Amino acid sequence: AKTGDAMISRLRRLEDHPNVGEVRGRGLLIGIELVENKQSRTPISSAWTAGVVARCARDGVLVGRAANTTPGFDNVVMLAPAFVLSEEEADLLASALETAIHEELPVKA
Repeated sequence: AKTGDAMISRLRRLEDHPNVGEVRGRGLLIGIELVENKQSRTPISSAWTAGVVARCARDGVLVGRAANTTPGFDNVVMLAPAFVLSEEEADLLASALETAIHEELPVKA
């Protein structure tokens, strides 16, 4: 719970990005909603979400994304690391996500 709270707090800073609608979660189960526009909350295209996931993988971090649930709503990057996640690993995960979001998204307001 302590590591999850720290991760969510750190990742909530991403909500300042124009394409991040919300960071939500409980414990180490965390979702980062990617949107075209914060006001309308229109989901970002799946290609952009896939780009964030692929960038994380290139940096050695595996994250998932909502897919095959509701058509057109596969815009949530999902984290579900093992409960034995160390602080160092949590930092690596958060850093990879921050880099991927800042470098891979279209930055449309």
